[in-house]
Amino acid sequence: MKSSRTGNALWILLAGLLGACGGGPPPEQALEVAGRFQLFVDDHVVREMRQVTRRLNPLKKHPANPILKPDRPWEGQFTHPNFVVFDQDDRLYKMWYVYIDRDQEPGEQYLRVDRSSAGRAYAISRDGIVWEKPELGLVRVPGAGLKNNAVVHNPSLYDIRDPDPRKRYKAVIGTGDNSRDMGVAFSPDGLTWTPYPGNPVIDQKVGAGKVIWDDRIQRYVGFLRPLPSPPVAAMGNVSIRVIGRSTSPDFLKWDLPQNQVVLAPDEQDPMDTQFYTASVFKDRGVYFAFLSVYHANSLMVDIQLAFSRDGIEWQRVGKRHPILTYGMPDRFDSHGIYVYSPPVVLEEEIRVYYLGQDEGHTLTPGDLAVMAHRPAALPPGTEEALSEYRGAAWWFGVMPQPWALHGGAGGLALARRDGFVSLDAGADPGEVVTRTLWCRGGTLVVNADASDPSVWRREVNRWKKHPGGQGEIRVELLDENGSVLSGFEAGRCDPIRADSVAHAVSWNGQSDLSSLQDRKIRIRFLLTNAKLYSFRLGS
Repeated sequence: MKSSRTGNALWILLAGLLGACGGGPPPEQALEVAGRFQLFVDDHVVREMRQVTRRLNPLKKHPANPILKPDRPWEGQFTHPNFVVFDQDDRLYKMWYVYIDRDQEPGEQYLRVDRSSAGRAYAISRDGIVWEKPELGLVRVPGAGLKNNAVVHNPSLYDIRDPDPRKRYKAVIGTGDNSRDMGVAFSPDGLTWTPYPGNPVIDQKVGAGKVIWDDRIQRYVGFLRPLPSPPVAAMGNVSIRVIGRSTSPDFLKWDLPQNQVVLAPDEQDPMDTQFYTASVFKDRGVYFAFLSVYHANSLMVDIQLAFSRDGIEWQRVGKRHPILTYGMPDRFDSHGIYVYSPPVVLEEEIRVYYLGQDEGHTLTPGDLAVMAHRPAALPPGTEEALSEYRGAAWWFGVMPQPWALHGGAGGLALARRDGFVSLDAGADPGEVVTRTLWCRGGTLVVNADASDPSVWRREVNRWKKHPGGQGEIRVELLDENGSVLSGFEAGRCDPIRADSVAHAVSWNGQSDLSSLQDRKIRIRFLLTNAKLYSFRLGS
């Protein structure tokens, strides 16, 4: 919200007059935020902003990419990170991935990949960058016997809260004759699995998706792709790829994702937009989704960011610009980026493991059914061609590359902690005022970059140094009516002029807020040439 100081003064005067007459707006209810970092993805904690821009910060690809390449005979040309965790006990990164051998028969090379050619495997790493593929001896692989790193299933959830250690890892698996009915399996280590004997738990087709434990509602929540997809009004009432929501109290009894579609393209999206999958996770009390967005006209896939406060109503971030997009034509990820695994959240960094592809998505019968590639006018007699995949692909001149030519490898992209979205101010000083908050003592900690912008820009763009002034952040504390609290004025604040995920704010060297214990306050951030990511009030 943008407003002027004059406007605020008039509003205060008007509020005072109304209050004298017994009316006026009710006092603002204070938010309880003690000890929890607050993000700026929306205005949940923001009352006012001036000269500040909310900015989406793209992920940065790691220079060592690709970090997981197909280098075993059974892996074909495709290694797809599917689930990655950092095991605190073992001090190891653990990755489960999909490999696909796409060397199909010549007559089938233009069809979709045969699922029987796909396998699952396991890798470990001490730094999350260099990966080893241990010999497990669990699954017999053609040409390799048991001397390989293959496993039966990939996890969907690492469930540390489950008291049963045999169910520490949980998987959503395909079952039934078409391998699309949803089943579940359990494992103590992610390597040896026990399928649930009552499978399938959903006897309808379900597409790709991920599962979280939602502590807010004390249920498992799956963000799954309904099959068949329901019609989407914004896309002309045709069935396209969308994301549904399914819940379960015990990982066994599930709602149908078809009954609650929570992420679907709308009127602001181009008509060829589809949501391939959503990697959903919770962080700082906010639900985030890395949406693998399929652009059917170009056969390209990139990643957009969405967020939610309840897991049901979602908003897209950054005017729908990608937070992670495909690379240059000579790169392993030149045509498609897919994120299936939840990120690995570290103290100062967030690591996002993704699949990069060097060819466009294969044109499927479903794409043709929604006319993503349909010409403006079809000559007489060619409507029938749309019912046949080969005929349609031949007519449109978009016959996909043979699957055997597609390559896929694992990549790594990075973000700073709480760094997906920031509030940015330039040389003109900016101001952010929070809503009324309960102060429970402790300290105020700020995640912000107030370093010299010329240095920051030189690191990103090494061949061009942009001149810029020193960054600075000062903070002052207000009472619930907006008056500055004595001793916590901006002039007394020790200025922040560096980059850190945990600046301790102080006034004349003192950071202790015990004198404000159980008081209602507001926080005013004054920024110049700085990026503000989050803050924590209290211990």
